[in-house]
Amino acid sequence: MRLFRPRSAHGDGTSPGDKIGGRPVGVALAAWPSCTECGGSMSLIAQLHHDAERLDLGAGDRLLTSWQCERDPGSCASWSATSGANAALVVDAAPAAGAAAPPGDGPPVLDEV
Repeated sequence: MRLFRPRSAHGDGTSPGDKIGGRPVGVALAAWPSCTECGGSMSLIAQLHHDAERLDLGAGDRLLTSWQCERDPGSCASWSATSGANAALVVDAAPAAGAAAPPGDGPPVLDEV
């Protein structure tokens, strides 16, 4: 059995470490996903960094980001794989990129862990 400990984002929101919630690192505003049901920008659920043994994303600076619509919880079918109220993106993110500012329509930013 192998144990993988999360590489912390150190609570500053600017490091491309593993985290739940908060603002994403390295996601361009133009690539920020939108809900196809309500049209609003989605909220980051999780961000996981590349690790050749645990999560091989093909390059050391890549991140897997998971999103869902949190505008009016329960009104958009974020639990359905085909609803368009959730998304997953793989992005190239340099540590210096910092946390992305949310789009102007103000998607809810979940507490970062």
